[in-house]
Amino acid sequence: MTSALFFLEKGGVKLVSYLSNATAIMEKTREGLAITGISVDVSIAVADEEDIEKAYSAMLKAEATCPVSKALKCGVSLKTSVTCPVS
Repeated sequence: MTSALFFLEKGGVKLVSYLSNATAIMEKTREGLAITGISVDVSIAVADEEDIEKAYSAMLKAEATCPVSKALKCGVSLKTSVTCPVS
């Protein structure tokens, strides 16, 4: 979330709301129980329609550079939905 908010602000996106939900998959491995994957679903509402593409771009940058995701031993998938409720 910190990476996402950083790139959204840097991109000049006017946020109305930001909601995220993360789900981890835990499996029994040879080494014992381990988290083998994380899925993050993000729903963003923006103030202006012109910010929709900027928000998607910001989220791609956040996904590519997130230091927390890079530190994990498992894969992290990101699904983003951006809407403009004002239009």
